[in-house]
Amino acid sequence: MRQGNLRKKTELNKVSPEFPEFPDEVVSERRRKAHISARKKGRQPSSEYLNWLRFGFYVTNVPEKIWEAEVVGTVYRLRWQIELTFRNWKSLMNIHILRGTRKERVECFPYGRLISVVVATMIRGLASWYAFNYLKKSKFP
Repeated sequence: MRQGNLRKKTELNKVSPEFPEFPDEVVSERRRKAHISARKKGRQPSSEYLNWLRFGFYVTNVPEKIWEAEVVGTVYRLRWQIELTFRNWKSLMNIHILRGTRKERVECFPYGRLISVVVATMIRGLASWYAFNYLKKSKFP
């Protein structure tokens, strides 16, 4: 399969001959969202589009010899978690904002923000671990 744009063509790998089907609950939720999105645009989703929502697709340029189909799905999920973490850092810690014009401040500011992000992440991890163990010992439903 080839995917092209104006600058270059990239060789893509179809990971699996059979695309995985989602459970019925997931499919109905995806279709519900598709109807809402189409309604906002004054359209109606086609039956073909609604049918394709049953399947999951992963597009990659990594050869199948390197990553099997299951690995691609795992990597995509991991990549999404990393993306959410960076979005969280950017919005809560204002990591994207640089103040000052002096060279020293511009060089030090990102390090300070990243250190605070690491400390906050460690505290959150410890707090969730303690909460989990407390709930486990307390035998809450």
